[in-house]
Amino acid sequence: MTEQQVGLLVIQSLASMGLLAYLGVLLLKKREEREKFRLYAIRDRLVYLSATGELPQGNMVFRVFYQAVNISISEANTLTVSSLIRASVKAKTALQQEKQEKLMESIQRASPEVRSVVEDFAVVMRDIVYSNSFGLRMFVQCARFVKFLADRISAPPKPQGYETYVYWRDMHDRVCPA
Repeated sequence: MTEQQVGLLVIQSLASMGLLAYLGVLLLKKREEREKFRLYAIRDRLVYLSATGELPQGNMVFRVFYQAVNISISEANTLTVSSLIRASVKAKTALQQEKQEKLMESIQRASPEVRSVVEDFAVVMRDIVYSNSFGLRMFVQCARFVKFLADRISAPPKPQGYETYVYWRDMHDRVCPA
């Protein structure tokens, strides 16, 4: 190979890597938008239920989940694991302020449409946290083994991201039992 051919090969390789990097950034932005729009859709459904009289704005379920969705949207603009954890912690704080048990009873007495919105919110939050953390995905895949060990020896504390994922998963399971 001549020096000119090597130079052209290097230029072509650099151009290809640049293009791949650009496409990778575009794909990440699209994924971020998709997850964020899932939250917008849930907020729109809450507003629709309120407008049709199915879920009055004074209802605890509406107040808590409308606030939780808005907090999640505002905090999740970059959709990093840390921003999702911050949003989830703020949302959990809002839930605790409204007395979580009373809220869960209200959700269980609500119409199927309202329960569907709450279920979708829990699923979206769980999916966002799960999809944005490679370590969390690996941790969940190994959860049975970790539980096996934890039952026999004292396990170290779980990462906050995993606790956030478990919180939303458990909320989904309580609202919509299988």
